[in-house]
Amino acid sequence: MQQSNGYQQQELLQLSNNINEDELPIVAEFDQPGWVFQDTWRDVPYDWSSLLENVLDASHVPFTHHKSISNRNTVGDYNMHLTEQVSEAGFKGLWKSGPRAGALGPQSSWFRPPCYMQHKIDAAETRGFESMVVVYAVPTGPGKCRLINRNAFRFTRGGLAAKLPALVMKLVPDWAIHLGTQVPLEDDQIFLHMGELEYVAARHQGKSPTQAYYLPSRADTYAVAFRRWIQQFGNGGPFGDAGGKSYLDKLAPRLTHKQLLDRYSQHTANCAQCQRALNQVKTARKLLAWGTGITGTLALFSAAVAVSTAVAAAATGGAAAASTAAAGTTVGPIASAFGSVSALLLQLLLTATARLAGVAASNDSATGFTAAAAAAAAAPTERALLWLLAAVAA
Repeated sequence: MQQSNGYQQQELLQLSNNINEDELPIVAEFDQPGWVFQDTWRDVPYDWSSLLENVLDASHVPFTHHKSISNRNTVGDYNMHLTEQVSEAGFKGLWKSGPRAGALGPQSSWFRPPCYMQHKIDAAETRGFESMVVVYAVPTGPGKCRLINRNAFRFTRGGLAAKLPALVMKLVPDWAIHLGTQVPLEDDQIFLHMGELEYVAARHQGKSPTQAYYLPSRADTYAVAFRRWIQQFGNGGPFGDAGGKSYLDKLAPRLTHKQLLDRYSQHTANCAQCQRALNQVKTARKLLAWGTGITGTLALFSAAVAVSTAVAAAATGGAAAASTAAAGTTVGPIASAFGSVSALLLQLLLTATARLAGVAASNDSATGFTAAAAAAAAAPTERALLWLLAAVAA
């Protein structure tokens, strides 16, 4: 058996029997100081080409990701054009107005074969920052790939205006970043998985990529260019042309919505940071459940003491009995308050566990998490409290 070698650069590890350092697409800007990163990954149930086409297509963002990372009420024009035409080396493009109806300035894009794309906004002079979205689409099988996503920012203004945002981003634990970045991926998951079969079926019927899709506008410039590269220079992709019968036969049956949104199997189960956080949250849940039981018992005991001594005081009029009753009524509220705080923290930990385990955990008899607990994590107050818990857990 031939041993695999590895090469690591910019926190990316390439495994291959024949390592060529030039083949690992890295980002030259990231070797410059001042960049901060929010990295994530996920094993997604659609093809590497579907992933790259989707992330190259900026026009879907305000609609598919409305209220998660964008807003459909702030849509400008999508007049994309290529600044470097399609060639074996990929292509480059420019969206002059840029996202959010031009609020952030122009966005440049670059597809580097076979699996890399980036979007960059350079607003250093106008707004004091640069940002980059980098995606690596790693093919793992027909209709499957691993997404590696790096969201990077550099704040260019001097003083606190540059240091504070960078500091805040560095303080957020990796697992909390992973929780947030899984949401937009799940926005795409169902329609990309289901739509991919429709595309492959259309290609199998002899239609070209531009016939299988309706691509009438300049917003589709990058999608058309990417499909052209696959046909002209990519030999149809690593698993063959999507128009061939052999490719259609290789596609797995379509998954259910529950399977498509199974965050645990697609990310958490194989993520060291999220597994560690999940285990810590589970341990904290057990401790808090134990503490809640004790404080509940104390509250009941103190209430019983208060009632019995009050009865004795009424019968005898004794000062000692009245004093004992007063002590009982003092201990009761304190124990009750501790119980309420423990119950609140327990609910927050339930929410954190459900979010880490993903939506599919709602019917997991081993955990007993509820879908309602997962949905509750979207509340701003709970997000803030979960962040505090994350700071302790990290």
